[in-house]
Formats: sequence, structure tokens, C-alpha cells
Amino acid sequence: MKISIVVVGSTGDVAPMIALGRGLAARGHEVTLGSYAYFSKLSAEHGLGFAELPGDPRALFQAAASRKLVNATNTNPIRYFYALASHVRSISFAIRPFLDRCKEICQTADLLVYSLTTQFCEALADYYHVPGVQAYVHPFTSTSAFPSPLANLKLPKGALFNRVTHIIAEQVIWQPYRPILNRWRMEVLGLSPINLYDNIFRRANRRGTLTLYAYSPAVLPKPPDWNEHTYVTGYWYLPTSPTWTPPTQLTDFLRADPPPIYVGFGSVVHHDPKQLNGLIVEVLEKTGNRGIVYSGWDGIVGRSLPGSCFPVDYVPYDWLFPQVKMVVHHGGAGTTGAVLRAGVPSIVVPSLGDQLFWGDRCFELGVGPKPIRRLTASKLIQAIVAAESSPKMLQNALNLAQRIRDENGIEVATNAILDHAGRAGERSN
Repeated sequence: MKISIVVVGSTGDVAPMIALGRGLAARGHEVTLGSYAYFSKLSAEHGLGFAELPGDPRALFQAAASRKLVNATNTNPIRYFYALASHVRSISFAIRPFLDRCKEICQTADLLVYSLTTQFCEALADYYHVPGVQAYVHPFTSTSAFPSPLANLKLPKGALFNRVTHIIAEQVIWQPYRPILNRWRMEVLGLSPINLYDNIFRRANRRGTLTLYAYSPAVLPKPPDWNEHTYVTGYWYLPTSPTWTPPTQLTDFLRADPPPIYVGFGSVVHHDPKQLNGLIVEVLEKTGNRGIVYSGWDGIVGRSLPGSCFPVDYVPYDWLFPQVKMVVHHGGAGTTGAVLRAGVPSIVVPSLGDQLFWGDRCFELGVGPKPIRRLTASKLIQAIVAAESSPKMLQNALNLAQRIRDENGIEVATNAILDHAGRAGERSN
């Protein structure tokens, strides 16, 4: 079977889909990843075919920063959702070539897998008469159990309120795209438009589209109001590439005592990298810690660092995180999953999207202090001291890591996909 996986976003969005593709390829299927050129090397290292989509993930995150989505956890709900809608609208204006390229990529596939950012591929599954599968790294199906992670706001929780946040999140993402997608559906695919009050997410749930969530049920269990077509599979971890070897200087740094703290904010682009770099160095010095500091897409690591700090660019999390004392990070779904699997405390400094949601979850599970919504040196020092002085937090992290390692999210997901494909084949005969 030929399978196309279409996904865009940060490494935390794409790497799990490559891991899923590896699992499907191991079952004898031909898998092609459709994504930005930025991810072509990573895809090839893990044996998948690759089809380039127009765009650059770094430019998208820089645009998010310019529209004040970064550090939006500090804004009120109206301002945050307005910023999110403005960002989605700005992207939607350039989406037509992207849609046409996705159509080319999917034309020979027997099954399509798509993410939140490529949900429109549901229309291509209809057009090509093949099964479609939704694959997400954070919960998006409406539920009364918890609010939408995309709300990214610390607000009161309750069944009705939770439902409302999901409705708002769906519409904020859907409405800016609706005119362009409907025109494409009609002019290119010959499909009927989707009306103002409906949306592609609600339609998929109503139609029983297979939906897979690539996180652990030990971290966030499946709500009772989700249907039988929706699975919380466990994480989809991408192992270290067999061609990667750690730099000797890094392994020497890790062997020394005490174990360092990892500090990195992934693909988040900050408005003042130099100031952030200085804050990190100050905090590590004042807490008496050594640090491994990730530069990120905005290069937060300066040219000069004290000997107690080691700058890194790309280092596989599954190799690095078990060797550090704790991880200070942005709370992206992929990074959070890697920290939890490593069994070390997690200090989350959220900026946008689902990051506050995962930061809150780490705190509720007892594997990290409260997320830091407005980063200052004093708040980060307080969080590090709290994690260092809590044996219970470390034990909670170790216990949760064992539960996560006992899961096999890839196997659960691939079984669900192949069962879904088999049932779809039976219906078409």
C-alpha cells in the first residue's frame, strides 16, 4: 500500500509523523512524507520517500512572533484569539499553491495521513476515494473533559466552558481558510463547499474519520465523550538517526559533575535573543548549575558563554535528556513527550499554541513546577530550586517515564491505520 503523510509545522509536529511512517514502512508499506524542504534530510535518514511542499517553518514562527502570538499566554482571551486569527488569515492568503502541490503528492496514494495543519487533505481523500486518517500531537477533538489546548490561557474549567473553547478554536482556525478552501474544493476537486456554520473538523468527527493522538494515555487519558474512531495511542518517538554521533566535547561535558540542566525553547522565536541568552546564563550561575543551551531558530546562544555552559544546535532528545538533571523548555508537544519519557523534571516556559496546556499537565502530574507564564530570572531560579529540592517530583517523573516506556504508540497507531484501511477496502468492494 502506498501511504502519503502530509504534515507541516515545527520539528515537534513533523518528527512524530516520520516515526509513524517508519512504523508503517516496517510493515511493508511504501511511505512518502510531504513536508517542507527543511525536513527532507530527517525523512531520508529514516528511510521514507519525500515530497517537498512550498514554505519554510522558520518563516512561519517568525511571523507568529511579529503578530504577538509568542508570549501570548500573558494576554486576555479576546486579544489572544484575535492574534491567532490574524496569523491564520495571513497564512491563508498564500495557501493555493500549497493546496495544489498537496493534490500532486497524494494522487498515487492508497491512504492519506494528515495533521491539524493539513486537515484540508480530508478533501483529497474524498477526491481520490481513499481512506483518510487524522494524526495529531495534541488533543483537538471537542470534549467537556478539558479546554482546547489552543486556547493557551489559564482560565476556569468546567464542562460547558471547555466545550466553548473547542468551538472557538475550531472556528478561529477554520473561518480564515474557509473561502479559499471552498473555492479550491469547487474549482479543482469538484466537491461541494462547506457552509459557514460547519467546519472540516466537525465533519471529520461526524463521519467517523479515524483520529489518532500521538501522546500517552498516562499523561492525558482519552475522555469518555470521544467516539470509538478516536485513539490515544501513546507517543510516537523518533529514534536517533544511525548516522548521528555526539561531538566528543559534548560527551566530555556530560560526564563531568554535576549533571547539567538543559535549556532550550525549540522553534519559538523570541523578540530579544540576546536578553534571553543573558537571563539563562544569570540563572545557571546563581543556582550553581552547569547548562546545555540550545540555540533554537532565533539563535539565542551568544558567541561567548561561560565554561559552565555548552551551546548546542541539534542533539537528539532521546539521547540527551536522560543524561541531564532537568529540562527547561517551551512545552511543545514533542519536547514535552521526550522529557517525560526521559524521567527528569520538566520546567515549562510556554509562549504559544498548546504549550501552556502541556505545562499545566506536567504540574498536575507532579513532574514539574507550575509553568512560568512571564519569564524572569527570579521566577526561573525559583522553579529550578523547587525541582532540585523535591525528591517526590523526581520520583514522579521516573514513575511516569516507566509507564510511557511500557507503551508502544507506533504499534497501536499502525494497527489502527491498517484495520481502518482494511474496513474501507471491504466497503468499497
